[in-house]
Parts: sequence; structure tokens; C-alpha cells
Amino acid sequence: MRIIGVYGSKKSSRESVLVHISIDGTEINERNARQDFDGRVVYASNPAWRGYEHWWVVSVEVPEGAIIRLETKVGVFNKGRDTDRTVTHHYEATEDAQILEVRIPKVGPKKYPLLKGRLKRVSQICEQDKIDQEVEGLFSEVDE
Repeated sequence: MRIIGVYGSKKSSRESVLVHISIDGTEINERNARQDFDGRVVYASNPAWRGYEHWWVVSVEVPEGAIIRLETKVGVFNKGRDTDRTVTHHYEATEDAQILEVRIPKVGPKKYPLLKGRLKRVSQICEQDKIDQEVEGLFSEVDE
């Protein structure tokens, strides 16, 4: 089964964005996408923006039941990490699922989804959710 993903980074005067894709614990890059996953990789950024944006589109073959991890990290200048857009998604590749396109607002190239394929969402963990759980844990300690 084939999936398509976008990984890379973007820097600007306002924010930094980083996108990673892993398949069963192996992070995708240009070399192992071709060797390990029988894939194709295309550099999708405009060469004029080479110092600021680096996006690669990868098409890889994944086995049935593979777990795909999509991790986005976003930092805003003078404010730190954007906890709403710093997210880790987990998907399972399965033939039974419908074709799913994953897009996150203001993350990745505008033209392309970050991930596309026959995927079933397993989990989504936002950085803000982790912080909320930790704070609730602190308050529950006081109640006991």
C-alpha cells in the first residue's frame, strides 16, 4: 500500500516549523525512503526560498498494519512553542480505511497535505493536551 507524505522545515522572521514522518519507528529521509520503503522523493520547495523552506514530498510503500507517526513542531518568535500546532499524530495503514488527507493549518506547504493514504487515525497528542493533563494531575494531588 502506498502513502504520500511531506516532511521538512520552514523558517521565517515570525516562526519556525518542523515536520517529521516515521514508519514503524524509522524516520523517513531521502536515503531510506528509496532504499527501505521502495519510494520516490521530490524536493518540492521553490529554489528561490532555499534558505527558508525545505519541503520534500515522499511516496513510499508501507506494509499492512504499519504505524505512521507524523510529528509537527512549531515555534513562534519571542513567544516559544506553539502548543496548539505542536502535535504528534499516529495512524495505521490499512486497506479497509478510506483515503485520508491530513492538513494542519499554517504547517507545511500550502498546496499539499502533510499525509495522504488509506489511513486510520490511532491517536493525536497535542502539546497543550499534555500540559493540561500535567496541571490536572497537580491539582488532583492536593485534593487527596
